[in-house]
Amino acid sequence: MRYSIWALVSVICLGFHGNMLAAQELPSVVVKNIAGQEITWPQELPAQKTVVILAYKRAQQEDVEGWIERLGFGSDGPYVQVLMLGRGARLARGFIDGGLRSAFDAQQQQRTFTVYVDAKVLNAPLQVADTNSVSVFVIDRKGRVLAREAGAPNAARVAKIKKAM
Repeated sequence: MRYSIWALVSVICLGFHGNMLAAQELPSVVVKNIAGQEITWPQELPAQKTVVILAYKRAQQEDVEGWIERLGFGSDGPYVQVLMLGRGARLARGFIDGGLRSAFDAQQQQRTFTVYVDAKVLNAPLQVADTNSVSVFVIDRKGRVLAREAGAPNAARVAKIKKAM
């Protein structure tokens, strides 16, 4: 699992650079969700175009759920949520992942990924300037970023993400 997450981080860092959202294809990477299933990204994302929601703090779960609801997704919708927990949380990984498994239904568990690395590793290449809000991306199965937004869902942000889907 540790190597899968680092491979994911490496792939994302290589796929996004400079001041642009890459239209490049990301190479395949195997990741594990909190249900314990290994999945190859981006090919096995839930849909041809998947909403990827990055959250950094427990308090942001309300925004994550708001995005899922405002986009009209059920627990099996075309999304994944990536919880950026930081390196320090690795010691509590079993406790955290276990708590998340008990809080989410089976379909949500399949769409939830916990990442135990410093947020800067993803923030710089993804141009995420602020961890005080969630970041939302639409990514296709070739790994291309089709749209991005940050913050709580509002009409304009939701419309932009829906348009890219």
